[in-house]
Amino acid sequence: MRSVGPVLSCLLISALACGDGMEAHHSPRSTLVGAAEPAGRGAPVSGPLALTPDDKLLLVASPDHQQLIVVDRAQRAVVRHIPLGVVPSHVVVDENGLALISAEHAHEVHVVDPVSGAHLRSMKVGVSPVGLALKEPGVVAVALAGESAVALLDVNTGRVVAKTRLTTPEPRALAFLPDGKLVVSHLTRPVLSVVDYGSSSVRSVDLHGDRSVLGSMKPTLVTSMTLDERGTVILPHSQANVVGILAPPPDPGCRYYSGCEGRSGAVVPSVTEVAVDLPLAETGAACSSCTPDAVTVRLLDPNGALPTPLHNPVASALVGDGRAIAVLGLGTQNVVIVAREGTGVRVLGTAEVGEGPVGMTVTRDGKQLYVFNQFNASISEVDLGSFRVDGTWHSFIPRTFRIAEDVLPPDVAEGRRLFHTALDPRVAANAGASCAACHPGGQADGQTWMTTDGPRNTPSLGGGLLKTAPFHWRGDVETVEDLNNSTIRPLMGGTGMEARSAVQMAAYLDRLPQTPSTQALYPRAPDDVERGRRIFEDPVVGCATCHRGEMLTDNLNHDVGTAHSEDDAAGLQTPSLLGLSRSAPYLHDGSIKTLEQLVDLVVARDRMGQGSQLTRGERADLVAYLESL
Repeated sequence: MRSVGPVLSCLLISALACGDGMEAHHSPRSTLVGAAEPAGRGAPVSGPLALTPDDKLLLVASPDHQQLIVVDRAQRAVVRHIPLGVVPSHVVVDENGLALISAEHAHEVHVVDPVSGAHLRSMKVGVSPVGLALKEPGVVAVALAGESAVALLDVNTGRVVAKTRLTTPEPRALAFLPDGKLVVSHLTRPVLSVVDYGSSSVRSVDLHGDRSVLGSMKPTLVTSMTLDERGTVILPHSQANVVGILAPPPDPGCRYYSGCEGRSGAVVPSVTEVAVDLPLAETGAACSSCTPDAVTVRLLDPNGALPTPLHNPVASALVGDGRAIAVLGLGTQNVVIVAREGTGVRVLGTAEVGEGPVGMTVTRDGKQLYVFNQFNASISEVDLGSFRVDGTWHSFIPRTFRIAEDVLPPDVAEGRRLFHTALDPRVAANAGASCAACHPGGQADGQTWMTTDGPRNTPSLGGGLLKTAPFHWRGDVETVEDLNNSTIRPLMGGTGMEARSAVQMAAYLDRLPQTPSTQALYPRAPDDVERGRRIFEDPVVGCATCHRGEMLTDNLNHDVGTAHSEDDAAGLQTPSLLGLSRSAPYLHDGSIKTLEQLVDLVVARDRMGQGSQLTRGERADLVAYLESL
């Protein structure tokens, strides 16, 4: 998920997010026949914003409104609002102008005719569908974030005709290369998966690039993808500086997370280009034959060097005849255009857009760029007609227009803005940090940060955070307002939230729903899950002694032998187990990579509870239950 609106609005339709099977619900309509869009368009392959093939209509998948909003581009006016009854995530358009829309929390893909407004079909496809890519007439690939898989969906029959399991979790963006291979990005891992349908193989490409330049930085939050005409993959994302924040700042003006001049912060914006057609390693391995030219990484503003701030890049587009890259910054509400040459960074222009920019697209002639600003339901139009890739600085002034009314409660809306912004001095300094940069959509980023307190694994925030107070692994933060003294002031450099802002942030955080489990649609084996539940609740084993109640936590500190310092000797907080199957790695130090390891190396060794008497089959049943939470 790239934006948080889907998870907020999902609360309104939770009944639609369950069920199983692959049934398709049809409306009267002729057979769907679309075809894949040609490579080289220069816009993200899928996202919450798309253009029809004739560039006349903008299609906005609005999660807050649970609608596909159709906008006449020339008139800058809304043509129609098409209710979906679910929270949309991504939209793509086939060559006939039909829109395919993924609904992450409802586990569905929908087909809509934006011209007539007809809702043609809805299809259950798998757990948490996100990114889409058109493969051939009538066939679309869907990234199933909750299943670590990619499905091929026949939109005429509503059937999943193939499903490919991936060795890397949380797939997000998809794109078909000119040779038919499918490239897949991942939210929490620094690799691309490459699916070859001809040989039925899956391979991986390491996104680290030149480690002599990047050091300990890890590519993360790769949620969007663009192709050029040669099939080179362009990825806007962040680099997690997981070790670099450990050293004390050089002066009081610096902060661990925000960075300062001459010092990188915790999360560094970047763009990575990958020539995927080079020889690749075997399934699950890194690209052992990649050369520095195969993976080109441009760090954008690692230490305040750019003339304009950029934070939390979520989309990119090729502009200037493909010689420049426009990068959309969610945390800084702007578009920054950089030259596409070598590994250096030359900024060519900027444009300030609306609140919560989450999607971007460009017209086929490259003359207009559009941004969907989710937080104030608007579109920003950037005129690129005079743009040239030369030494001229371009300061664009977009035309921004509203497409819908606000629907979120005001406190929740303001809390969402505070959570995502890097520009509000109350939250962060130097426009270099935001809450969303480590908790994308309220989820975990999969990173273990080397802090002055020791290693700290990022927790997921969904499911009713306020019920899990006190917060942080040490349990030393009683309220959201107390984050001022523990995180915002000392680490992010913000001046601090006043009481009203803390209430607004809390209202937003408490509305984030739980991430669907990997078994949300199809339990691995109901009998196994039930046996695992009984083991979990067995007082002899003791799991439920600490993991109890609605949130499966007693909200207390316990010493389970994992402390890394004397400060941790008083124990660490019992984490909620909601959404456990999608929040790896585990423990406060991220030392446990899978649920199988958690049971075999921790529970079965009596480090948590008393599970040493469990048989191999019982341990497998316990894992099945944990996966279902």
